[in-house]
Amino acid sequence: MHPLLDTIAEIDITSSQTVVLLALFRRMDGMGQCFPSYKDLLKFTKLSRPTLSKCITALSKEGLISYEKGNSHGRSNSYQLNLGRLGLSEPENVIKIGQPKSKDVGELVQVNGRYYAKHEIK
Repeated sequence: MHPLLDTIAEIDITSSQTVVLLALFRRMDGMGQCFPSYKDLLKFTKLSRPTLSKCITALSKEGLISYEKGNSHGRSNSYQLNLGRLGLSEPENVIKIGQPKSKDVGELVQVNGRYYAKHEIK
């Protein structure tokens, strides 16, 4: 099973919080960051705006995500998934372009012109 799904099975979060976490995971980059609009999250999760807001706050209090509010001029909130807490690769495992591939790192994956260590999905 995927490490994120293993973690979700082990932690105590609601089904609504799970859906929000999966929506953020679906949009994250290789470093765990994403910038979805509330409109996008509402459409994907099928939650009400107040419920979505409560879920984001609860996930933050659990240490699963952190977020920074956008502004009223069209800038979306920014979200950072806590990759270590979610059972995913830690940011320090990122391989920078030009750095030699270590046999301990495994296969490299290119995402948006950057190289990342690929974690094994079971």
